[in-house]
Amino acid sequence: MGSGTTTPNGPSRREAAPFSVNILSNRSVDELKQAIYSPARFGDIPPEKLTLKLIPGGTTKKGLETLSEESLVVLDELEELSTYFPKGAAKGCIHIIVKLPPPAPRSPKRNLEDTEDGDSEEHSTKRLRPSEPREVYTLTNGQTVSLPKFMTDMLNSTDFQPESRLNFSSLKDVKVGEEVEIKSLGRSPKFFGLASQKLLVTEQMMELWEAMTESKFPYTKCLSGPMGVGKSYITWFLAAKAYAHGWPVLYIADARDLAECSEEDDASSMICQSFLDLNKDILTVEVLSIMANLESKKSLVSAVARHIIRLFRRGLQKTLFIVDEHGSLVSGDKAATERFLDLAPLGNFNTWMTNGGGVCVVFTGTAHGKFERTMLRDPDFYLVYVGPLSPDTFEKLFKIVIAHLDLTTQRNLESRKNTVIGFTNRVPDDLVSLIDSIKRIKGEQLTVEQIDSGLIAHNKACFDFYSNAASTYFDALQGFRKDITILALTKMFLPGRKDAQCGSFGWEFLDTGMVYQTNNENNEPEYRPINHPALKAILDLYKAIPLPDALRRALASGYLNGNHFQEALFRELIRGESHTFQSTDLAGKYKMDIIFNISGYELIGTPPRMLETIGEDGKKILINGGSYARFDFILGYMFIQVSVSSFTVHNDPTGSVYIDKAFSKREATGKSQIEEYLDAAFGGVHQATMTESIENKR
Repeated sequence: MGSGTTTPNGPSRREAAPFSVNILSNRSVDELKQAIYSPARFGDIPPEKLTLKLIPGGTTKKGLETLSEESLVVLDELEELSTYFPKGAAKGCIHIIVKLPPPAPRSPKRNLEDTEDGDSEEHSTKRLRPSEPREVYTLTNGQTVSLPKFMTDMLNSTDFQPESRLNFSSLKDVKVGEEVEIKSLGRSPKFFGLASQKLLVTEQMMELWEAMTESKFPYTKCLSGPMGVGKSYITWFLAAKAYAHGWPVLYIADARDLAECSEEDDASSMICQSFLDLNKDILTVEVLSIMANLESKKSLVSAVARHIIRLFRRGLQKTLFIVDEHGSLVSGDKAATERFLDLAPLGNFNTWMTNGGGVCVVFTGTAHGKFERTMLRDPDFYLVYVGPLSPDTFEKLFKIVIAHLDLTTQRNLESRKNTVIGFTNRVPDDLVSLIDSIKRIKGEQLTVEQIDSGLIAHNKACFDFYSNAASTYFDALQGFRKDITILALTKMFLPGRKDAQCGSFGWEFLDTGMVYQTNNENNEPEYRPINHPALKAILDLYKAIPLPDALRRALASGYLNGNHFQEALFRELIRGESHTFQSTDLAGKYKMDIIFNISGYELIGTPPRMLETIGEDGKKILINGGSYARFDFILGYMFIQVSVSSFTVHNDPTGSVYIDKAFSKREATGKSQIEEYLDAAFGGVHQATMTESIENKR
């Protein structure tokens, strides 16, 4: 990209030799400095000491001689290079001037005078800033250092003082499924710790921590999921564990505080304060001295904030930078990452992909769909999906949440645990909210009937909320956006269908929190409703949507492919409760009527949930087969394959839907696919066998 020339304090512009450097435009200015540097050109001057200035477009070589300093733009080393490319730049080129640092002072006498005056700092207006009063600060090891007063005020502040690292030492060897006490890191996410002052370590928490510590490359991830799945608990755990292990940590617990700043210095102060609060015990005189004497045309607090972020970007040692409620920084007409240059590195992951293997950065947030869907490059690489808890972890959390209730109420709630799982889909925040609604029932020693009434009332309140949100969103859609949303809903309800036109949810819909994303058994992304009330609300909306034109035409012509047939059958089944179909046996001979009595629909879980909760007949719930490759639907004890082909053609022994495979015993469990499902859904022990008979020919 472009050509650069050295300027005073080196050779004059007239004498400077231009040279070219090729570099990707998504690299940072700091990486460009590394690419420009060579000992032959710059001797012992390190690349970080170079200043790069952008030459205005259209300047001729002759015009360089009369170019003023004011017309040059200093390239910010934290910015991505594409920021400086004008639209339509020829061959992707820009022209820059490389400015060398001023020579070091040569007068020993002057240096001695400085020391005798008690001031060892350089007498540069930029560096010393005489307007900045200074104070002596004493580190935890007894050493002292002269710092600007704003830094000593921050270091001495106890407003957001975290607990000692020693108080977090129990986290070093914690295991999945163990409870840990929530201790203060100085700042906390919204609603954090309201339900309990203890945290349950989940499988995903530990997986992320192990991946982070073992990575030899920059670890940059975005936790994706709707509100309530526990993203803030994951980020607190990661921050607390890194803090316990002595890592430098920068933990922005609620980025809305940064986004609401009206001035850049206010945002910079928050960055500085958060960093100093968490790391004052491990900071050295050298690190603090560098911060106190930074060069910048901007304020010193802004320069320090940039330097702090730069420390986390270098990756010379393991560090962790976490931003919760990250969506607030990139939303609005003028996002905070655009308004404030100091926050620009928080707008994407590009500037964090350096050579340093110590870099660990995690972004997350509630309303985060816009960032994930429209701003994040290569989302498959960065996104980590957070969804419902595993059965074992949910079981432990359930016991923790109800532990404060009296024994009778606990016992009766235990008897309704399957209903709680059915309503909440093992989402932690939904569990807490549901138990809170039970706690509001007057009296103690609640009966099963009282609990049932409370569960149903809570479920209805959630359904009303989601139903209103779904209708409001869908009614506002027009044209193409409505069409692709319908396709996305169909794909969500029928995840097994193979269709190139799978549709897409807009980021606004994702921010309603009604669906979450996960990977199926083939590691393919798919959406699911977050819980039972959300499923029912979206399904009711879907029932009222007219048939797509393509499906209408296929039905009218009688030429249906497999997708058409499956969708048409599905839409018919969910509209009414009773359906009668004429059928035959597999040989196509003995005719019989098959009656489907359907009262609900849901996607199969992993593992399948136990049916027969309050207010439902499990044998009337139509289940989408999902990961059960041999079956498209399950209704009670009836397993259904859908195909426009005959059974003989469909039941190809080499294909995944070959019916015999559903009866084959699995090594891990000693049970067949059908038996595993029936045991999980209805309890007890089931046996499924297939018998073949040969018809006698006369």
